[in-house]
Amino acid sequence: MSLSLSYTPSSSYPTSTPNILTEFGIRLRDLRRERKLSDVDLAWSIGITRAHLQDIEEGKEEIDLEMLWDISGALGISMATAMEGL
Repeated sequence: MSLSLSYTPSSSYPTSTPNILTEFGIRLRDLRRERKLSDVDLAWSIGITRAHLQDIEEGKEEIDLEMLWDISGALGISMATAMEGL
């Protein structure tokens, strides 16, 4: 016996998230600059390269919850604050 599941995305849900990635990147850059942190300093504090951080800030790279946790901690804010307004 085999089980087959079929999934069709609802038209009310977006199938891609480029806008939220771009918006988060802009928010991250603004928060970093408000705290007067260079991209090198923030990248070092969360254990990634400057290039990787730049990709996140430009909306080219997705992040997971662990990375969001690390970024939030390095900025001294909650994860909710990091995502505020998105």
